[in-house]
Amino acid sequence: MAARGINQDSAIDPGAREPANVPADLRPVTRATELAWALRLVEATTPRAIARHTESLARALTEAEHAALLWLDGDRFVSGTDTESLDIADLDNAVEFLTSSRYVQTRGGSVLLRVASSAVLLLRGDGDTAPHVADGFADFLPLIGAQLQRVLKLASLQRAHEQLQRSEVLQRALFAISDLAGSALDMAEMLERIHGIVGTLMYAENFFIVRHDAVRRTMRFIYFSD
Repeated sequence: MAARGINQDSAIDPGAREPANVPADLRPVTRATELAWALRLVEATTPRAIARHTESLARALTEAEHAALLWLDGDRFVSGTDTESLDIADLDNAVEFLTSSRYVQTRGGSVLLRVASSAVLLLRGDGDTAPHVADGFADFLPLIGAQLQRVLKLASLQRAHEQLQRSEVLQRALFAISDLAGSALDMAEMLERIHGIVGTLMYAENFFIVRHDAVRRTMRFIYFSD
């Protein structure tokens, strides 16, 4: 059954404007409420915050019992906050939908709306009846998609920055250990300093160094701190 209000066979133009003759009863919230929602969306700084606001608006502007924003983050498929109604079939449908060129698809009791090239909004109705989606709801999809892509890009840059920082810290630690190995320090002091360097990388209050003799098949603790 196709969703009322959106033609399943025609792609939604994300840049299209709402027709002036859209009946008021298809817009159950006021323009002020919509603007307030848009402001909250723009101020959202995490993908899940965007999902929370998007799913809230979708439930207000449609007849969906459940709404879930899903997106690809790298090679991971991530869902938003309203996921209690999702099952494997929903996820498979979303993945299949993203690989197509469609902007909207109705399947069973759910409607899939493309938010961005790698994001989809899944709306599930009551039972096998697809939820009603007013044409004007498409106006919000470009904003949702643009904000989601921006936040995901920032998150990716943040992860890359943190990974670079960890790599630099590890490299400095390895250089420091290499310098100790070539120093004139006695063994006990050198091992204690190595312990201190390892402690800058991870929790190392309980630390020991063991020498393994493969020929004699023995192990000897040459340093330990407990």
